[in-house]
Amino acid sequence: MQYFINNIEVNFEKSNNEKWNKLIFNEARRQLDGFKNKVETIEYKIKVTDISTIDLNQLFEKAQVVPGAYSYFRNSTEEYFYINRNKSLLKITQDELTLYTTENLVYSIPFLINILLIKDDKIFVHSAAFSYKNDGFLFCAFGGIGKTALLAETRFNTEIKILGDDVNIVSATGELFPYYRPFCIYEYHKQLFSNYFEENKVIIPQATTKNRIIRKLKKYIGIYDLRDYDFATIAPHKLFGEEKLCGRSINLKNIYVMVRENGINEMKISKINSQEATDFALSVMQSEFNEYYRDVFSYFSLSGNSFTDYIGKYKTILEKGFYDKNVYKIRIPMNYDIKSVGPDVLKEIIV
Repeated sequence: MQYFINNIEVNFEKSNNEKWNKLIFNEARRQLDGFKNKVETIEYKIKVTDISTIDLNQLFEKAQVVPGAYSYFRNSTEEYFYINRNKSLLKITQDELTLYTTENLVYSIPFLINILLIKDDKIFVHSAAFSYKNDGFLFCAFGGIGKTALLAETRFNTEIKILGDDVNIVSATGELFPYYRPFCIYEYHKQLFSNYFEENKVIIPQATTKNRIIRKLKKYIGIYDLRDYDFATIAPHKLFGEEKLCGRSINLKNIYVMVRENGINEMKISKINSQEATDFALSVMQSEFNEYYRDVFSYFSLSGNSFTDYIGKYKTILEKGFYDKNVYKIRIPMNYDIKSVGPDVLKEIIV
């Protein structure tokens, strides 16, 4: 299976293990359904392959080891980083990243892509984004704030084109790139896409307290079950139609920090400075990708590089990309009806 994201080619290589193929290819579709069109220039590659094809004992005969946690080894052209808790191995070269994994792929592909994007002064921002009259609008927020509700409302404005629902790519030059990963649709989102669910037989797994506890226990003891989640993944073109997708990069013009607050009774929008937005966006990414940043920190420690420099570059790209933009904060009451978020926000910002 092959996907194309910006200037990165992502390949899921077929294994001799049919169980591996079935689970990994399903996970590939869950994370990347929507990325298919080939791009003109490929500069980096990501490969996902069966870990049983490599001899770990031989590879790490002379490795640095953190007992029970990580192993690290490098030669003149390659680095190898093994994460014990999920039995995954990263091989890193100048322009290619290979993930060796069991059938339980636990790594988020955006995390792997981010490792390569930063080389081109581009980074992921946890956000929703759309274009309007050739201007880029970016909405940075934690999960559950209203990003999906906002994009759902854009279906009714023909001048708005979607770039992404959960993460988007921002460059140091202030360019906004689409990222068409599937929407994660929870039960409470169904009311936003009622027509789609009426026309399609999509089942959203139900989350129960028991299931959540079991999932946490599994994760704690190192068991990662790809089938254990409580949302459905649906590609953007299926929810909105191909004609609604922007399909190209666009200049970033407006940035919105979205938060939910207690103690207010109505939505409020106020101007803030770009540094506030930069700090907020960085905090959100560290929170949403917290599990992976632990691995990144360990990788930098073992490889002799500086994690501080990595975060510093991340922040610099944000600062440059956000500089001289229109930046606002949207404060939404905690009890605000999810169906009202989209219409009310668009009413205030689209003129």
